[in-house]
Parts: sequence; structure tokens; C-alpha cells
Amino acid sequence: KGLSLWHNLDEKKLKKLRKLKLNLSEEKIFFKNLYKIGYRKVKNLDQKKNNRFLIEAFQRKFRQQLINGKTDQECFLIVKNLIKP
Repeated sequence: KGLSLWHNLDEKKLKKLRKLKLNLSEEKIFFKNLYKIGYRKVKNLDQKKNNRFLIEAFQRKFRQQLINGKTDQECFLIVKNLIKP
């Protein structure tokens, strides 16, 4: 009903991408997309802690099965899908 964001990806296909690392370019795009969907930096945290905090917050919402604070191809595909019009 348009109240919140959710992806329309196949869960089985997503799970195959779990724990596959991102390259540096993909990681930059991941955070850029997080900011586009409303995630914000925390003022009192250094960059490393802030990134982990944001990733865990994202995973709590969109991938509850594994909340590890690490980016991977599964998270990357989900966030890319969320910003599509």
C-alpha cells in the first residue's frame, strides 16, 4: 500500500549471494544507495563504526536471517532494488 519500502526479489536467489564480498566500487554504491533511501550517518561515530551501525540497521529491516554488520552481494542487490522507481 506504499507505506514502506520492500524489495521484490526471490529469497532463494538472494540467499545464494550471501557472504559474497563486494568490491570497493560496489561498497561505495551500497552506502550511496543507503543514503538515498533515508539512512543517515551518526554524528558521534567514526567511519568504521558508523558503517557497521548502518549495515546492521539495514540488515535488521531487510535481512533478519543474518545480521553481521558486513556488506555482501545479497545486501547490495536488495538496496539496488529498493531505489528503483
